[in-house]
Amino acid sequence: MKWPIDSVAGAVVIVLYCVLTSSSWALLPTTYNPITNWLSDLGNSSYNPTGAIFYNLGCTLTGIAL
Repeated sequence: MKWPIDSVAGAVVIVLYCVLTSSSWALLPTTYNPITNWLSDLGNSSYNPTGAIFYNLGCTLTGIAL
């Protein structure tokens, strides 16, 4: 069975976003708790100086792909 290009591209975009968000989370200098932190804290260079670029890149690439 051959998958349509839209289905494959959609899956790739989801995986790309998850990988880049996980990378940003791994580089966060403090613990991350969804109760006390916003998801956007991962992309804030004040809170996450080394990992913010990964989260922002993931959001940008996902937005372009959609």
